[in-house]
Amino acid sequence: LACMAFGLAPALHGTRGEISGALKSGVSLASRFRLRSVLLAAQVAISVILLAAAGLLVRGLERAQHQNPGFTIDNVSVISLDLPASAYGGKRTQAFARQLQTGLETSAGLPMAGVTPRVAPKPMVALTMDAPMANSRSWTSLRRKGEPAARTRMVAFHEVTGGYFDVLGIPMVEGRNFVRDDFGGHVVILNQTAAKSLWPGENAVGKTIPYDGETWEVVGVAKDAYTTDLNTIPSTMYWPMSGRFDIPQVLVRGGPAAVEQVGAVVARLEPKARIRAVPLSENLHAQLQPARYGAALAGALGMLALTLASIGMSGVFAYVVRQRT
Repeated sequence: LACMAFGLAPALHGTRGEISGALKSGVSLASRFRLRSVLLAAQVAISVILLAAAGLLVRGLERAQHQNPGFTIDNVSVISLDLPASAYGGKRTQAFARQLQTGLETSAGLPMAGVTPRVAPKPMVALTMDAPMANSRSWTSLRRKGEPAARTRMVAFHEVTGGYFDVLGIPMVEGRNFVRDDFGGHVVILNQTAAKSLWPGENAVGKTIPYDGETWEVVGVAKDAYTTDLNTIPSTMYWPMSGRFDIPQVLVRGGPAAVEQVGAVVARLEPKARIRAVPLSENLHAQLQPARYGAALAGALGMLALTLASIGMSGVFAYVVRQRT
């Protein structure tokens, strides 16, 4: 229909009247091309807008690639564990997660005996249910004790060990990190956004949060980081690892030797386990993939529109010259 409409209109226009009559009546030929000129100008303008949008998308993509997400990406790997499904579930999964944490911390040369320090050690390995910027995200509703339902806030939550913040280089701005005795305990760490939302202008450490019929104590406030995506920093709550949901992932900072060390620990606990390690930077790459597609699409459409506008402009000029001749 478009080809017929736009092909038929010039044909009908060309059959109107005779050129000798137009010349005798003194009618300007330029007036006949006013609509065509307007359409051509609009086409050129749209193509320029598309190209400008593509340029802005590419520029934004370059900035996003160099944006500081608030945590360390380089030299950090995400290790996923594939365990026999028939042998793991419930209590067995929780026990495996606890053994894995102990085995990894022991392998990293951390102390095992004695009183657990109030200041958490700094292992270069950690357990987490959701790696930063992964596709899997968990949300829950949260409000302070005594607040009405209208004050309910949606917060992202992650189940992690204390090494999570050390591996990613996320500092504590208030309170302390998780320690080994916190495994499965009723303590939480909030990010700065969540702490300000719940207790604006107050110190959140030591406050309690009612959740799922139980009381949870805030022991620390972590610095804000773009762990969910690069657009916003949502209110985030961190729980100590318990293993009650699923087999955790392992975050490790180091090269191939560190990954092999984690694999050796997993193999001692479960010989049938298989591991798969990918750089954390791949999660960032996946987050930016839609922007890359958008920039490429806008650039392709802009070039196509500019090509069509150039062809149309050349055709109109050739037609005007021929008519004047």
